[in-house]
Amino acid sequence: MENNFLHVSGTKSVFYESDQWITWVSEEDPYNSLSRQNMPFKQDKFIIIPKPGFYYIYTQVTYADNIAPTSGAFRVGHEVIRQSHCGHGAEETLLTSWITQRRNQTVDDNAFDSTHMGGTFYLSTNDRVGVRMKKDSAMMSKLASNPPSLCNFGAFTVMPDTSERIDNTCCCLDA
Repeated sequence: MENNFLHVSGTKSVFYESDQWITWVSEEDPYNSLSRQNMPFKQDKFIIIPKPGFYYIYTQVTYADNIAPTSGAFRVGHEVIRQSHCGHGAEETLLTSWITQRRNQTVDDNAFDSTHMGGTFYLSTNDRVGVRMKKDSAMMSKLASNPPSLCNFGAFTVMPDTSERIDNTCCCLDA
C-alpha cells in the first residue's frame, strides 16, 4: 500500500482577508524544514489528491490578536474546502472552525488563539483541497508566523480505493 502524505508548516503571508485562500510555505522553500510531501501541492495552496480513497485532512491556524480593535469581540475562522475536478467543479466545505477573540485595552500584544481540526474524507483523484478564511471573519486576520509550526496543513492516506478507475488527464497535474 502506497502512503501518500503532505504536511506544510508556516504561511507565506501574515495578514489574510475574509474569504482569502491561505498560502503555505512548501517543502521547496529553503527556509522551511518542517514541511514534507509526496503528494502534489499547487500554487502553495492546494493539495492535489493523487489516488482515490479515504484521507485524513487536518489544519491548525493560530491567530494573533494584535490587530483587533482596542476593545470588544470579533470572530475569525477558517475552513477546509474540497474542489472537485481539479478545482473546476463544485466546492464542498469539509471542516469549519470559528473562534471569538476578545480584546481589552490591557491585553498582551503577543496573545494567540489557536484552532485545530481534522477528519477523514473520501476524496477522488485530482480533487483539490485547500484552506480558506471564513467569509464572515473579521475584515483582516493576522496569523501567527513565528515559529512556523503555529500554522499547518496536511493530509495522508488512511485507506486507498482500488476499485475506482484513476484518470490522470486532469489539467491541474501540469498546472
